[in-house]
Amino acid sequence: MYFAVSCIKNVAHKHFLCYGRTMGNTDIERMIMLDYRLTTAEIFYRFPDHPSLLQCYVWQDLDATPDFPELKKFLGFWERSLDGKVHSIKICSCVDIRGSGYSTRTIL
Repeated sequence: MYFAVSCIKNVAHKHFLCYGRTMGNTDIERMIMLDYRLTTAEIFYRFPDHPSLLQCYVWQDLDATPDFPELKKFLGFWERSLDGKVHSIKICSCVDIRGSGYSTRTIL
């Protein structure tokens, strides 16, 4: 199994269901070659009604390092559609999808 945390393997159909997306083995191999990794972002944001309080939202998806295009798309959606202003983001990205190594960064 490639993604123990984020995907469910359907052995009968040889597909993975990842956050509503069905991915075959060739899709996963292509993502690995493009340096996509399991990425988790801890997003701290301010309550719109109480700006002195912080709330945490955890986002997880496959994303390419170091540019994180999927996370940037999500943050663009956040800025356009949600009221809570982002305070800070902590990113944890798996070095190898099949391995157990992790690296972390804090941005903003």
